[in-house]
Amino acid sequence: MPGGEPVWLDNCEDMDLDYLFGFVEAYIFSPPDMKRPFLLYRTSKNTLIFPTGEFVGVYYSKELKYAKTIGYQVTPLCGCIIQKMDPCSPFKDFVTMLSIERIKAKKKGNESQAYVYKLLMNSLYKRFGINPQTSLIEICNYQRYLKLIQTYGFVDADKLNDSYYIVNYKTSTERNPDIEWKPPKIAAVQLAVEITACARIHMYPYISREDCHYIDINSILIIGRLLDEVISSTKLGKLKLEYASYDTIYVAAKNYCFFKERHVDVIKHKGLTKELVTLDWY
Repeated sequence: MPGGEPVWLDNCEDMDLDYLFGFVEAYIFSPPDMKRPFLLYRTSKNTLIFPTGEFVGVYYSKELKYAKTIGYQVTPLCGCIIQKMDPCSPFKDFVTMLSIERIKAKKKGNESQAYVYKLLMNSLYKRFGINPQTSLIEICNYQRYLKLIQTYGFVDADKLNDSYYIVNYKTSTERNPDIEWKPPKIAAVQLAVEITACARIHMYPYISREDCHYIDINSILIIGRLLDEVISSTKLGKLKLEYASYDTIYVAAKNYCFFKERHVDVIKHKGLTKELVTLDWY
């Protein structure tokens, strides 16, 4: 896990990527014939794509190192280099304890307690990667109102009466000067990046399979089978077999159904119209 004080390097072009640990801006060449590219890229319109060809982006060093092993060409340009923690992970004992307690709760039939343990495990890395931009709504007097509408994060405002206004604004936006930058005190984005980067590396061999037809954050749907050694419902880091031997229809992200002989067992439909969705609709 990354820790310690970060060090900025202006020029990494002559440095070996294998010795860099942290955030690296790099020139990337992705093989044009790669069917399912690994490295993602955010466009000027804030859209995430998985391109082939040439591009420049900022990535976590572990992802760049992995990309090289599957055919990418990577040239480091500059970066924010971070130290490695010792011990390697501050969360191992904590997460292991939560996992053990969750299994105990499930064996006792206490599903609500098991769900709490699951939330604690899943929310851990997300808390460290929390968005520094915060939306605030404030009821204030006229003098405060005049000040807020001139801030970088101003969204909108309404007059409540002759004395008070209600103002909607954001703090820690990209336009705020450094002196006004106030990120959450317990945020540590490098920890969240490490965990999500390693998860993408871990999942890519499954995602890149020819028989993989759908993916979500931490799940896959495949036509074939997985080795028994990678499947477990109790061991951390392994895949849990949720459903098998179903016909499926996928319409879009988080919009699909599983059925056997026209009997529907699973419908996932994001949005308020879920109750209206049937197999006939699919």
